[in-house]
Amino acid sequence: MILSTSPTKDPSAYFTPNLLGGSLTYDVDLSNVGCGCETAFYAVSMPAAGGLNSDDDLQYCNATDEGVANCPQYDIMRANQFGFESK
Repeated sequence: MILSTSPTKDPSAYFTPNLLGGSLTYDVDLSNVGCGCETAFYAVSMPAAGGLNSDDDLQYCNATDEGVANCPQYDIMRANQFGFESK
């Protein structure tokens, strides 16, 4: 999910919360996320800066070099009912 302040696809309108001095809380039910699947929650610095694929109207980026632009990424949670990882 990408949070935006615009009802249309507009990479310049991505919602960027200021968490400095604050906190983030969430609840998640992993009881039906089985082996071979994962639920992930992470933060990235979007939109991607420079060298963008002109076919990507979201200007998505991440830190894993999966054919998209690279950008800072913080993995808050990657988990299923058998394990939990945070980096």
